[in-house]
Amino acid sequence: MQVAVLGPARVTRAGRPVPLGAPKHRALLAALALHAGRPVSADTLIGLMWGDGAPPAAGASLQTYVAHLRRALEPDRAARAEASVLVTTSLGYRLTAPVDVTRFAELVEGAHRGLDSAPPEALRADLDTALELWGGTPFADLPDGDAVTAERVRLGELRLVAVEDRARLRLAAGEHAAVAAELAVDAVEHPLRESLCALLVAAHAGAGQQGRALELLREMRARLDGELGIEPGPVLRDLELAVLRQDASVTRTARVAPAAPRPAELPLIGRVAELAALDAVLERADGGAVAAAMLVGEPGIGKTRLGQAMAARAATRGFAVAVGRCSQDDGAPPLWPWLAVLDALRIPLPAADSSFALWQDVTSALAHASTVRPLLLILDDLHWADASSLKLLRHVVATGSGRIALLGTRRARPEPTGALAEILETLARYGGTRLDLAGLDMGEVRELVRAAGGRAGDAASLHDRTGGNAFLLTELARLDRPDEVPAAVADVVTARSATLPEPTRELLRAAAVVGREFELGVLAAVAGGTEDDALDRLEPALAEGLVVETGPERFRFSHALVRDAVHDGIPPTRRARRHAATARVLAGAGDLPRAARHWLPP
Repeated sequence: MQVAVLGPARVTRAGRPVPLGAPKHRALLAALALHAGRPVSADTLIGLMWGDGAPPAAGASLQTYVAHLRRALEPDRAARAEASVLVTTSLGYRLTAPVDVTRFAELVEGAHRGLDSAPPEALRADLDTALELWGGTPFADLPDGDAVTAERVRLGELRLVAVEDRARLRLAAGEHAAVAAELAVDAVEHPLRESLCALLVAAHAGAGQQGRALELLREMRARLDGELGIEPGPVLRDLELAVLRQDASVTRTARVAPAAPRPAELPLIGRVAELAALDAVLERADGGAVAAAMLVGEPGIGKTRLGQAMAARAATRGFAVAVGRCSQDDGAPPLWPWLAVLDALRIPLPAADSSFALWQDVTSALAHASTVRPLLLILDDLHWADASSLKLLRHVVATGSGRIALLGTRRARPEPTGALAEILETLARYGGTRLDLAGLDMGEVRELVRAAGGRAGDAASLHDRTGGNAFLLTELARLDRPDEVPAAVADVVTARSATLPEPTRELLRAAAVVGREFELGVLAAVAGGTEDDALDRLEPALAEGLVVETGPERFRFSHALVRDAVHDGIPPTRRARRHAATARVLAGAGDLPRAARHWLPP
């Protein structure tokens, strides 16, 4: 008998599936398997199977499920005979049957330890066997919880180790093109994993695709800088030099070493309705139509992460996935995101006599490519796109044909104008899907905090400071002191405010001293000047989304964490003087309680 929980729970006996019955029977089996042969108390099983929503009669229901599962696992057991597979002990229930998780971990860890000594053929066979055991999300029948999430993360990391080790062995055997194709989906799902990127780059370089290899390195550099504020590690830097030098040794080695550890990537939390809407877009495209969607939201809300999830789902359905990211750099050439898309699909940029002819040729080439495999084209950060890229996108949506899904992402602010506004109008006219992403709700915040290794009890405070913004939450949850401002958040706020006029930045510093919420009159008095002048200076910050209007002449920072980052960036002496000035303004207006808080700022 073999129990499998790498995916939906299932049991085989002599190679044949064993019917398990209702979902709760499979959940019970998964909960027992989670403890790998150790006794599990009834209370623990109830917590694993129902989470926080256990019914009053859960104990009685558990006994019923245990009895049913015993009959399924040992149908020939005589009445009143002792069970031998699901046994009762003084400490609870214990599953004695072998579980695929144990075998999976043994194979992966053994192969990884033997990379430098064991025969490659034997290592590859073990890794192939391990990856064949993987049937999907581990313990899929159990609701999310601390223990389940932790084990899923552990097993997910082991699976990536197996994928990477097998790729190393295949690179050593010269299977570059096959490795490049095999790693593509995992690279989309784990965009910040440098060791995976290194293997994919080596595979493309070995397959004679140096241009694609260098493009992958540039994309990784941009992601690490934009999302974590860090540079690539030494492995990727050395690899880039090797590719530029066309050093063949980099493509023959099986020892593309992992880069320095980075913060673990977290599972996608929530977004159930959004994923369903994006699945519908893929369904329409797979049926033969050009289907488009636009993700709209503030920086850090999860647009790129949701796009990655859509890409992974599309890849499992047989779609070819191509991603183009618009550049914030004014020096980027026209059609920059489309160049990456066409390169990923191995479509050369057509030579055309006019812009319209170029758009038509690209649209036709995409339609032809979609006859082989359906396409998912993702254009990230369209708020930075050049006019040519936007006009080509509009042409594909309006006139294209074939099995093509298009996903664009853009910031909610500033309001779109020009070619970007025209895109939105075209999407609406041709049945495109627009998804405006809001912050995570309290339950989702709690789940994300747990996954990030933070204290779930801090969820209410974290939600208040971040508004459910996934990036801000993740950075904050990882701190030992959640009242601090993470360096990555401070860097992002600095970068966003750097584009604002200096009078606006100075006004934001004054506003941060007043507090997260502030009145126009108080701000004008503290900053010095008229209310009309303060309002004019505030407009760019409103357009950028750093500040929002909550009522007539009343404003607040978009998130408390944004306010804290601006506030903490003021030198201490100047900050103290501004708190004193704010206290005098509030005291003069008769607001003594608020004034008192500014005399002794934290």
